Amino acid sequence: HARSVGTYMLCSLACGVSMFMLILVLPLLLGVYFNVLVVAPLSGAMHQTPIVFPFHCWGTGLIISKIVSKLIQSGIILRDLQPGLEQPERPLEFLRTLEPHWRLWRFLVVPVLERMVMFLACPYFVARVTTVAIANPWYRAFVTRFAFHICLLLHIGETVVPLMKTRIVSFYQHLFDSKYLVSTRLMNQ
Repeated sequence: HARSVGTYMLCSLACGVSMFMLILVLPLLLGVYFNVLVVAPLSGAMHQTPIVFPFHCWGTGLIISKIVSKLIQSGIILRDLQPGLEQPERPLEFLRTLEPHWRLWRFLVVPVLERMVMFLACPYFVARVTTVAIANPWYRAFVTRFAFHICLLLHIGETVVPLMKTRIVSFYQHLFDSKYLVSTRLMNQ
């Protein structure tokens, strides 16, 4: 009996931490990233520092996370994430065992948190390090404001270029094979 009470307490604690991460922390990080990426560059002059309101960022991030979760559920994006999260679970299973919590953290919370921290911390660090070497205040403000955009473009390029390379190589191989088959048929006739 004591073991089951301890298991229930541990599962309840894991459930509370999961809810905290999914309802507060991840939407806040999504909202801050959206604010820095979209709202801040358009909100004022280059020399002005944009103000970030945490509650506003959390609300925006909550809306974005709802949209992303609907896109994941419909299978439009992140198809590889679906099988890990679509295990049929009874609602009370979260209070009985730690397996659903482990799966939730492994497939959703940790990867999203890792990416959001990387997308927020790396551009900030790059902007702070590079602005030390820039003397002109306008260029310094430009680098600080658009470092997130530059890092996002570099990440997209890093992801898309190898994908496009494999697509082009497979298309070239398909063309080569079809030309070979046509020439072989003509020679055999």
